[in-house]
Amino acid sequence: RAGPPPRLTGFADGGMRVLVDGLTRRLGERVRTGRPVTALRPAPDGGWLVETAGHEPVRADHVVVAVPAPAAARLLAPHLPYSAEVLAGVRYAPVRVVSVGYRRRDLAVLPRGFGYLTVPPEPTRVLGVVHASVVFPDCAPPDAVLLRAFAGGAEDPGFAELDADEAVAAVHRDVTALFAPAAGPEFRHDHVWPEAIPQYAPGHGARTRAVLDAVAGLPGLHLAGAAYHGVAVNECVRDARRAASEVLAA
Repeated sequence: RAGPPPRLTGFADGGMRVLVDGLTRRLGERVRTGRPVTALRPAPDGGWLVETAGHEPVRADHVVVAVPAPAAARLLAPHLPYSAEVLAGVRYAPVRVVSVGYRRRDLAVLPRGFGYLTVPPEPTRVLGVVHASVVFPDCAPPDAVLLRAFAGGAEDPGFAELDADEAVAAVHRDVTALFAPAAGPEFRHDHVWPEAIPQYAPGHGARTRAVLDAVAGLPGLHLAGAAYHGVAVNECVRDARRAASEVLAA
């Protein structure tokens, strides 16, 4: 539709974790952390008992299972074996995020726009790069440029196993081809997400619908998260609203 482009939002102090921290502050003492859930059992009077390691079970009218698919599978296995099998089969790909920073004066060409994606047969192991300091100027000092590269994924999981120097060097080589920095990065930050992105294999939509329909037959139990309807933040928020609506409707 015609109109202004969507607005991009960044979080300068802490990244996306500020969303979780904000919710935690709002909920206060009702939030309990550091208590791994080991099992879900139907409560004798309805609802569910959430069993946690080293603590008494928590009685809940509704439970929203919002963990990655393999963890959800372990909790569902005693109640819905087939659905648990489907969720256990959802593969997660590792993603490595490497950020490199340069002085603007050291680049022959300054980055413009949001960033870029790479496609075969380009000789690179980097999936794409976000021009972070262009999109979010507060990400770097005024005289610097910050580039955030993503690599690995389902096609190149081995990139996640490189040591940090190798990973940074690979990103620097790509950056050199485009922006020709005079020297190596002055700033670097490297992080590996071992189970970053659930892979939606052919038929995923139909399998997801079947799982959600089966779970709907267990009163008070709900599923939500990136494994079902989308991996981006907007899709995860939308799926959270779907699960919340189910709870409220019940």
